[in-house]
Amino acid sequence: MTSEMLQSSDGTAIHMVHSPMEGESKAQILICHGANEHMGRYPHVIEALNNAGYSVSGLDLRGHGKSAGRRGHVVRWERYSEDLRVAAQSIGGPMYLLGHSMGGLVVLETLRAGLNGVDVQGVLVSNPFLGLAFKPPRIKTGFAKVLSSVAPGLLLGNELNASHLSHDEEMNAAYLADPLVSSKLSPRWFTECLKAQARVKGAVGNYTHPFLLMQGTDDPITSAPAAKVFYDAYTGPKTLQAHEGLYHEIFNELERDKVIAEMVGWLDAQEGSA
Repeated sequence: MTSEMLQSSDGTAIHMVHSPMEGESKAQILICHGANEHMGRYPHVIEALNNAGYSVSGLDLRGHGKSAGRRGHVVRWERYSEDLRVAAQSIGGPMYLLGHSMGGLVVLETLRAGLNGVDVQGVLVSNPFLGLAFKPPRIKTGFAKVLSSVAPGLLLGNELNASHLSHDEEMNAAYLADPLVSSKLSPRWFTECLKAQARVKGAVGNYTHPFLLMQGTDDPITSAPAAKVFYDAYTGPKTLQAHEGLYHEIFNELERDKVIAEMVGWLDAQEGSA
């Protein structure tokens, strides 16, 4: 595996990893991670995709991992789309886009806005952040909206319970011990996320790419019902892989080998029908 630094459209340094096939690959996959994490948490996913014949790249969004930018903060959501767009353009199409949680939202929002000529063969999302699995107190969301204007970069604890990530306690412990995992988000990040969710949901009838939704049904962090509503309204070719009883990070669950194998099966089916 190799890594490099790219410059996003505003000059922010974006870290990328690459794991190409030595011979001819079935297809190229670009991975976009979730909030507060980074691509260093996906080696087993990359290895499994390589073993199945796929070349893989991934980026650390600004403010994450080894990329530059204030941790847990974004001025506007489009900046994330610009990071993904630059990463995709550096590889060149055709490719599949794979996004987890916030990364799923970034992928869908970037597709909505356009990838500037990059040929996307399909989109895969795992537990996409299209809504929370719980309803935060109204006073707290109101406070965050006020702070987004008066103190947009103020970093607040994300209140994430690591035991909600996976049933694999070793994976959860590794998350907590990871020095590149952050634990705070800004009010502006929150309000920009809400706007991006609204744009993606409002454009659901405009998507045409083959779509795979991978969902842990017992996710206590992001809303499985919100993801299902989006899936039902999606007008392009679509497949739902519901993983009963799994939490938020399905690629880090005890059953991760099965989850990844089913994802590879979907990719192979797409390639077989090409």
